[in-house]
Amino acid sequence: MHVTGTTEHDAHWRLRRSFGNANDFHRFEPETDLDKGEIWIHSLPGPALVLGSTQPESLLLPASQRHRDEQQEVTRRRSGGGVVALNPAIDCWIDIFLPISHPRWDPDVGRSFHWVGQAWRRALSDRLLPSDADVQVVGRPERRYKRPLVCFADRGHGEVIVDDRKVVGLSQRRTRSFARIQTLFLARWDPSPITSHIDPVNAANHGFDGPLTSGAGGTDVVAAGLPAYLEVPTAELLIEATVNELVRPAGIE
Repeated sequence: MHVTGTTEHDAHWRLRRSFGNANDFHRFEPETDLDKGEIWIHSLPGPALVLGSTQPESLLLPASQRHRDEQQEVTRRRSGGGVVALNPAIDCWIDIFLPISHPRWDPDVGRSFHWVGQAWRRALSDRLLPSDADVQVVGRPERRYKRPLVCFADRGHGEVIVDDRKVVGLSQRRTRSFARIQTLFLARWDPSPITSHIDPVNAANHGFDGPLTSGAGGTDVVAAGLPAYLEVPTAELLIEATVNELVRPAGIE
C-alpha cells in the first residue's frame, strides 16, 4: 500500500490518499500516537471480493469453478459480517481513524456511526443527487436476515438509504486508543462477483442467508446500490462532497 498524498486540514483532521490492494488497506494500522482524526481515501488497482470478519474461506468455490477473472483479489476484513464486492471504477471507499481524544469520539458504538451517516446523507442529498431523491440515515438496525451473506442486504446504524436502497455501508473496529469506521458507497448492485466466487450451498450450511442463498429470485434479487434511474456521481465529486461534510465541526449540523 502506498500513501499518495497527505493534507493537514485543521487542528482536528488530516486527509490522506492511498493506493493498493484491499488486503493491505484492511490490515493497515495508524500511528500509535494518532494526534488527530484521519480521513483516508483509498483506491484499488482492480476489483476485490472481501469476506466479512466471521466468514470462513470455505464459502469460496474451488478455483476451477470460478467464472470470472482470477486476478480479482479475495481477502477478508476485520469488521462487519457480510461479503462485499468492490468495483474501483464506480464505488468509493473512505475510512476514518478517530482517536479517543477527538471531538467526534462517542463511547456508544452504535451511536458513533450516525454522524458519519449524516455526513454522507448531506453530501448526497444536498450536492450530488436530484432534490426529489429520498435520502435517509438508518436510526435503528433493520435486520432482514439472521446472518446475511451479503453486507449490503441488511441495514445497520447510520447507514444511508436512497429511495429505499442501501448505498452507503458502515462498519467499525475499536482498539483502546482509536476507532476505525469503514465506509463504502456502492454505486450499482452487481451480484456476479459474489456468485462467481461463493458457493451458495456452503453459505447456507454455515448459516448465512439472504437473496443469494434462498433460491427465491436468486441473482435477480436487488440487494443495494443506486437505482438505475439515478446517475452515479464521479468518484472525485463523491470524495469532495463527503470529505467536506465529514470535517464539519461537531455541533454544526
